[in-house]
Amino acid sequence: MRTRIQTLSLTLLALGAAACSESKMSSEPPVPPNGTHPLGIIYGTVSGDTMRAEFVPVGLPITGHSAISPSIYGGTGTVAVTGEFVSDVQNPPSSRTWTFKVHMENLLSYAIGSNYSDGNATPPDTGGVFLFFQSNPVISQPFPCPGCVVSDTNYAGIGNFSAVGQKYYWYKDRPTSVQGSPSTDTTSDQNWVFVATPYDPGGGRGVNAFSWMMLVSAAWPADPDSATTYTYNALTDSEPDLHGKPQWKPPFAQDNGLTTLGSESWTAGSGLTLTANANSSIFLARDDSTDLANWNSGMQAKVNVLNTGSDSVQAVIGLVGQTALDKQLFVGVWPDSVAFLKLDPVTGVWSHFPGTTARHVASGVAHVVTLSLLGGGGSGIAFFCVDHGFQTFLPYASLQSPDATFLTSHPSTAVFGTVGTGTQMGQVLWSSVTYQLSGNTITC
Repeated sequence: MRTRIQTLSLTLLALGAAACSESKMSSEPPVPPNGTHPLGIIYGTVSGDTMRAEFVPVGLPITGHSAISPSIYGGTGTVAVTGEFVSDVQNPPSSRTWTFKVHMENLLSYAIGSNYSDGNATPPDTGGVFLFFQSNPVISQPFPCPGCVVSDTNYAGIGNFSAVGQKYYWYKDRPTSVQGSPSTDTTSDQNWVFVATPYDPGGGRGVNAFSWMMLVSAAWPADPDSATTYTYNALTDSEPDLHGKPQWKPPFAQDNGLTTLGSESWTAGSGLTLTANANSSIFLARDDSTDLANWNSGMQAKVNVLNTGSDSVQAVIGLVGQTALDKQLFVGVWPDSVAFLKLDPVTGVWSHFPGTTARHVASGVAHVVTLSLLGGGGSGIAFFCVDHGFQTFLPYASLQSPDATFLTSHPSTAVFGTVGTGTQMGQVLWSSVTYQLSGNTITC
C-alpha cells in the first residue's frame, strides 16, 4: 500500500439550477435561453497517486432532465471542489482502491443549494448540491486493458440529470455566498472511492490511470420565473427519510389526537408502503422556503389505497405556508374517491372540505393525484386533478390557516402521509411524490 497527501482543486464550469425567488438578488446568475446553455465538462484524471482536472468545452447545449435541475447554467469561477488523497490500497489480483476526501466551496456572491434565498437566509431543508458523473470512469493506462473495470463505489445514489441513470455524490450542506476562505461557503468532506477490478499487474491488468467527466446540479437563487421541482421516485429511491436525496423528515405523528406512529416499508420496483394502524398516522415532510400567497405551487403523487375495506381517507398530500397568516392546502384519497381535505386542529381528524365536490375513482388501483395553487392571495385559486382530469377548485382565501403541527412542532412545506381512524387502518402504496415551488406549477 502506498499513501501520500495530494490536493485537487476543480473550478466547476457548470451549475444545474432549480430555483425561485420573489425578491431580486443584487447579483443573480444568468438565465440561459430556453433552459439550455453551452457547457464545459469537468474532465478528471487519476494517474498513480495523483489526481488532476481540466475543463473541456463541449460547445453544444444540454437540457437537464433531473427533477432537481430543470436548467443547466454555465460560467467559470462558480465552485471549487477539493479532494485530499487518502489512500491507494493495492490488493492483487482482485482489486485496487483509491480514496479521496472531497469538499466543495462556493465562489459566487450568492448562496447556492436552496430554492429560495432572501438575503441568503438558510431554510431548514435544502436541496443541497449534487456532483454527478456524465459517464462511468474510463481506463487510460494500460490501454487496452481487457476485462478491466473502474467504478465509483461510494456514491450516494443514481439520478437523471443530463441523462438517465447517472451516479452522484450529494452534499446536504448549503454553501453560503463566498467568504474568501473555507467557512460556511464550504461543504463538509465526503469520501469518494474508486475501485479497479481485477488488479493483476503481472498479468498486464494493473490499472494505473483512469478518467471521468462530471457536472454539478444545485438549486440557487435564480429568476423568479424559474421553478423548483423535487421528485421522490419511490420505485428506486428507497425510504425517503433514510436514502432520499434530498431527504424528507422522518415519519412523525401529525396531531394531538392521532399520536401513534405507523410504519414504513420499501420494495424496489414496487414503492413505499406507509401503514397507519387504527388511531395512528404517519407523515413525511420537507421544510422548503415558499410563499403560497404569491407563488404558483403544486404537488403530485401516484398512490394506491390498499385498505379498500375502509370508508375513510387514507392518503394525504399537501402544501403549507410558512406563517400563521398564510394558508395550507390538502387533498385526500379514499378507496373510491378524491377530495379537498379539512383538518380539525383539536381532534386531528381529516374530513372532506365542506362545499366541495369529490371525484369518484376505481378502487384498488393506483391513481395520479395533482394539487395546484395559482396566484395565491385574494384572487388565487386551488384545484386538483385525478388521472390528469380536472376536478374542482377553491378560492385561496377560503383555505385553512396552517395547523400548529405543520407550522411549529414539525415545520413543513410539502407533506405526504397515511392516516387511520379510531377503528380503521390506513395503508397506501406510494409510487412517486413531486412538489414544485414557483414557476408555472404542476399541471394536470
